[in-house]
Amino acid sequence: SMEEWPQSDALSTDLPEIKQDTRDDSKILLTSGEEHLILEHMEKFSSFTKYIRVVAWCLRWINNTRSSKSGRKAGPLTNTETQQALSLNAKLLQKRHFGCDDSEDTRKAVLERFKNLSPFFDEQGIVRVGGRLSNSALPFSQKHPILLPNNCHFTNILIDFYHKIYLHPGPHLLQALIQLKYWVPGLRRLVRKRVFLCIICFRAKANTKLGNQYMSDLPKCRFQTGQPFLQTGVDFAGPFLLKESSRRKAAVGKAYLCLFICMATKATHLELVTSLTTDAFLASFSRFISRRGLPNQIYSDCGTNFVGAANKLKQLISWFKKSDTRSSIVRYANDRGIEWKFNPPNAPHFGGLWEANIKSAKQIITKISGNSPMTYEELSTLFTKTEAILNSRPLHPLSSSPEETDYLSPGHFLIGNHLLSVPSPSLIECKENTLTRWQLVQKMSEHFWRRWTQEYLSTLQRRYKWLKPKRNLAVGDLVLMRDPNAPVLRWPLAKIEDVHPGKDGLVRVVTIKTISSSYQRPVTQLVPLLPLDSDPHDSS
Repeated sequence: SMEEWPQSDALSTDLPEIKQDTRDDSKILLTSGEEHLILEHMEKFSSFTKYIRVVAWCLRWINNTRSSKSGRKAGPLTNTETQQALSLNAKLLQKRHFGCDDSEDTRKAVLERFKNLSPFFDEQGIVRVGGRLSNSALPFSQKHPILLPNNCHFTNILIDFYHKIYLHPGPHLLQALIQLKYWVPGLRRLVRKRVFLCIICFRAKANTKLGNQYMSDLPKCRFQTGQPFLQTGVDFAGPFLLKESSRRKAAVGKAYLCLFICMATKATHLELVTSLTTDAFLASFSRFISRRGLPNQIYSDCGTNFVGAANKLKQLISWFKKSDTRSSIVRYANDRGIEWKFNPPNAPHFGGLWEANIKSAKQIITKISGNSPMTYEELSTLFTKTEAILNSRPLHPLSSSPEETDYLSPGHFLIGNHLLSVPSPSLIECKENTLTRWQLVQKMSEHFWRRWTQEYLSTLQRRYKWLKPKRNLAVGDLVLMRDPNAPVLRWPLAKIEDVHPGKDGLVRVVTIKTISSSYQRPVTQLVPLLPLDSDPHDSS
């Protein structure tokens, strides 16, 4: 029977009562090894939310291992546990960066270091800003924000977290939102840096971050003396409305302006072209040669500078970009000993000389015609008058002296005077032999070129923009390619395949590859994903 069993203390029923764990979960004590482990793994996280949740899960596990089975927690993380993780992380960061611990001397050193903020230690041992708002009705966390270091990874991902959840605000608003709970010395500078690194904000403002390079010297063709139009630039403009006849109900078509400009003297020649065909352009080119002489070199763009203009120019774009068109033009020029040079695509600033004259010509034509249809004779006459006006413009700033009433214009190199000036007295009655008269003409020509050298060339000396050399784009750099027909957030990402440096060693044109094709583009149409403010000759 049970009464006869031997007595033993091995199975004593006088066990101590298991008391309920009444410890405050907000005060979780960690060993130095556990603290070091949390801070060591912080650098591996780029997401603030994920990092805090991982710390909260670790704290729950530590708490559960030190609690009885009935006191253990399960299920999703609570807001209280997340706040505990935040508080613990702030305390550990302050201990590492500010030297905060439980000793009285180190606490006094911290308070002295930030004495302009009137800091104090709260009941959890976290340093908070005392400030001057203690009597306000603001929440405690806003009156006394937690002090955080500005040179740690936690602060960076905290700023990124606020920037993301508040839908990418600007630096000023983002700083204000963070300071509702945290105080970081030098926060404004840090916030601006993190916003700059945000790829979404960067792409949204990509149109204001287009690259550039130090403005190059003017090409040699701008300084070569001799016959006008030896170095010629050509460009198209239009369309203009053209009537078949002067009848009231005559059919209305389109006509285009073809501009030829001397690269040295700015002398301008305008031709009327009735269609966008290679034959029509070559006919106008032939008329230009017949009246102005055969040029040595022709400069033009690839037509893509019209991209982004009105839809009515798309036909002009596609015609000038066709390989058949360009090959026919080059073949025509080569047969006549003319070298044809094309500028990079989407680089209108490479042809700024003819672009400016196209603008001036269109302004004059539009003011006179008012976009009304004109007959071929009327439009041709208007183009000729516009040409005379352009060739009568001064090449240099005018003098305020009443003794210097004459000025040098492109017309002086064409007819020896302004095209709109009063006719000079006839010299037919002068009794001079032919040789003397030829020498007089040569002397006048030399006089004009001397004035061109002394008065006009000095006006080309100044650079008006792109004054600072930038780091050269290098093969392998990532850029955004500007697309005028797409929203800025949809500009394609590209990688640089090749660079084309100029004579000064600076890269202004590159070859890039997107996901679909390869293109040649100037740096002004690209948005570098890395800053270009380092050594301009360092492409590393």
